[in-house]
This record gives sequence, C-alpha cells and structure tokens, in this order.
Amino acid sequence: MEGLEGFELAPYFERWVLDNPERRHLLPHIAGTVNEPEEIAYQEDGKLRHYKYVEWVGHHVRVTTTADGALFDAHEDSNYTRKKRRQNS
Repeated sequence: MEGLEGFELAPYFERWVLDNPERRHLLPHIAGTVNEPEEIAYQEDGKLRHYKYVEWVGHHVRVTTTADGALFDAHEDSNYTRKKRRQNS
C-alpha cells in the first residue's frame, strides 16, 4: 500500500482502515503521524497513540500502533483537536 511501506499491518488495521472507504483518505497521512507526531500517548496494553494535526483533514489524525510498532488503527480525532484548542486558548 502506497505510503505504508516499511510498516507491519495488524489484521485489525487491514479490516477497519484499509477496507473502510470512510478512512482511506487518511492513508497518505499515517506515516507522517507515526514518524513525526505532535504527541504520543501510551496505553496500558502497550499500544501507542500518535497524534498529528492534518490541515487537509481539518482535525488531528490518531494512529495507534502495537507495542512492536505494527499499525493497529487510524482515524480522525476531532475530540483531541477540540481539547488542544481549549488548552491553547
């Protein structure tokens, strides 16, 4: 998949991101979000959430990776965008 070279893909990612037409527009932004995040949040289960604001999308994109770095999930996170705007006000 173009833009995802070098990333391992979890089955969940393949099913809920690659096969989901409503999320495919995020694919060009996934590598940048993982490689140059604004923030990383650690989950108790070992997964990491990578956040980056994407102007074209109009919200932050959140990409979740497994503890070993495989792409697990990706979606727009408008709640995170609103939270960041409140913090910066």
